Amino acid sequence: MNGISCFAFFCEDVRREASGKETVIGVAADVMTFRTLPAQVRRLQVYYRMRFEVGRTYDKIILPSVELDGKPVEHVSPVTALPLEMINDVQLRSQQRGQPYLTSAALVRFKEPFPVQGPGQMLAFLNIGEERILCGALTFALRPSPSIET
Repeated sequence: MNGISCFAFFCEDVRREASGKETVIGVAADVMTFRTLPAQVRRLQVYYRMRFEVGRTYDKIILPSVELDGKPVEHVSPVTALPLEMINDVQLRSQQRGQPYLTSAALVRFKEPFPVQGPGQMLAFLNIGEERILCGALTFALRPSPSIET
């Protein structure tokens, strides 16, 4: 076990407030349905929240990634690895303060509008060296058409 836990959810936007709080806008349910496919999603991002256990040293690359039906999804902004030096520095201060863990966030932004070609599943992973943690999922599906009764 690597001492890292993570969850991710799909949303429209994440805004950093002057107070330091993050406001998450338009969180998607587990399934996004469309009347017809292909379709486009006006705005789509993946927001990751990670928790690191105190008392560990992190020395493996930590990198968010997103796949659609098992293939990497193209991103507008380059996805970069979390800065390990910063994590380990904050970890040491957290340990000195008696805190059990520290947290961090990451954001993956997709091109706008994001094209959805057909039904499928998008998975958000956190990669720690060769290990992968599944953090979130979003399924794309056709909306069932209303039945016609005579």
